[in-house]
Amino acid sequence: METNNTDIFPSFAVEWELQLLSSDDRCLVNKSMQLLDTLPHAGWYRPEFFQSSIEVHSSICHNLSQLSDNLKKRLEELRSSSKTLGIDLSGGGTHPFDQQLIEFTPLHRYMEMEKKACYIGKLLSTFSFHIHVNVKSLEDSIYLLNGITPYLPLLLALSANSPFYHGKRTGFQSFRTRLLSMDRSYGLPPRFKSVKQFRNFYLLAQKTHTFENYKDIHWYLRPRPEISTLECRIMDSPTSIREAVKLTAFFLGIYLIIKKDVAIEIEGIDTWPLNLPSWINKENIFRASHYGPDAEMIVSENGKMVKMKDFIKKLLPYIEEQFSDLSEEELMDIFEGAANQSPADKQQDIFHNHHSFEELSNYMVSHLMLNNIPF
Repeated sequence: METNNTDIFPSFAVEWELQLLSSDDRCLVNKSMQLLDTLPHAGWYRPEFFQSSIEVHSSICHNLSQLSDNLKKRLEELRSSSKTLGIDLSGGGTHPFDQQLIEFTPLHRYMEMEKKACYIGKLLSTFSFHIHVNVKSLEDSIYLLNGITPYLPLLLALSANSPFYHGKRTGFQSFRTRLLSMDRSYGLPPRFKSVKQFRNFYLLAQKTHTFENYKDIHWYLRPRPEISTLECRIMDSPTSIREAVKLTAFFLGIYLIIKKDVAIEIEGIDTWPLNLPSWINKENIFRASHYGPDAEMIVSENGKMVKMKDFIKKLLPYIEEQFSDLSEEELMDIFEGAANQSPADKQQDIFHNHHSFEELSNYMVSHLMLNNIPF
């Protein structure tokens, strides 16, 4: 399957942080380094800063079918190795009941992170999903960074998958983002007026030992000029391959809308996207983390608000138009039920029905490989 938009459609790749669980009691286990030693193609798997997580890397992809196949192969290989160590794999932005403080991975970069994060770092047992899109220049990155930022709350609402933490209902759909907000390097990116302003920022950040390199900038959306990508980092780790493909499709659709300067006309909203004040973007992120798709999104400086799930549904036709290589059936399967129920809602339903965190963990483990999109 080849895209008809080869002049605009970007190459892309994803990084998926997974939980390492004991096959016996479903608690987190600190075995990432042992697991990496058993993998035949270890280059596609990376340690995270704490030892109860592993990051799965896709190949560079050119369409969603490639991504789907790629993730299936990676997870099959990873599951085969993990079972020999008594490890099960799970998505989800936080573990629902494990209360242990994290153990940092004994690599130099992560040891330095531990020194800076102190006790806060011990609490950040979180799992994310990152998407890299290829960009031709830093100028393109800055343009896309500014254009995509107002859409980030929608991506968070769609991906929200961390309602429990340390055995408690948190009251949030994405408690992961609330935990990460304790660290100074996480959050919304600033709005840059020019490449020069961004370069000046980066030089000053290095000079003042704020950041050593681009990897230390943990914004929800960040330029990676050293590898010619723009990286979206706001999403919770998805439950399944199907969810991972859906989130990637939604982000790529937004990328193409901004790249092609598509005019968005949504009833009740005068102009979108707006150059909203940073405090509104920050408030919309908080609301998405709290209420998921049911959050009221501020869409104008006049105080106009729209439910995020309604906004997502009105935006979907514009996103679907960007995938000319996909059939109507394929698009329906990808986006079926988008915004009707968040992954966090599903987690809470399962816990409500079974009153058991173990059953919830069983569900998360059993659904990781789910992928019924008929490419």
